[in-house]
Amino acid sequence: MIKTKLGIFFLMLGLFSNLSTSYADDARIPLFTATSDAFDGSLAISLTVDQNSNATGFAYTSDKKDTVLPLANLSQGITLYQTEGENVVVLSSKTFDATSGGPLTLTYLHDGISDIYKTFDFALGRSGQNWTPYVANQNGIPQSFITMYLTAKKVFGKVIGIDTITVK
Repeated sequence: MIKTKLGIFFLMLGLFSNLSTSYADDARIPLFTATSDAFDGSLAISLTVDQNSNATGFAYTSDKKDTVLPLANLSQGITLYQTEGENVVVLSSKTFDATSGGPLTLTYLHDGISDIYKTFDFALGRSGQNWTPYVANQNGIPQSFITMYLTAKKVFGKVIGIDTITVK
């Protein structure tokens, strides 16, 4: 009887320790919020990290859905916003490092009529357990940001893409 109770205790302890590890793997660090006059609502971008604060993926939450994608998808591109079957905003990097960060590129639809895409480059840096997005200002000095605004490109009042991206 005592062996059975101890066995159940260790089994439960193992289950709870797995739950806490799983929870730590799913921890999110908010990076920035994107808004636009090209689409309704906002998009909250977070980094998912493991118990050592190493990056495991990216999460984005809109009014309609919550999506988490593994870091491995970053080299092919992570679609952050799509409309009418067209990828409007895609996050990618070929050299991002899970422990230290690195450069990231937002590829965005600039002109849907002519199918022209542009890019916005920024980086994600790590200091201890903190991760921070930043861009180089006009003097080349890194500046952190927490908001991103995507200005719509319009023709005859109809949105055809993203004209510019600004951060604060």
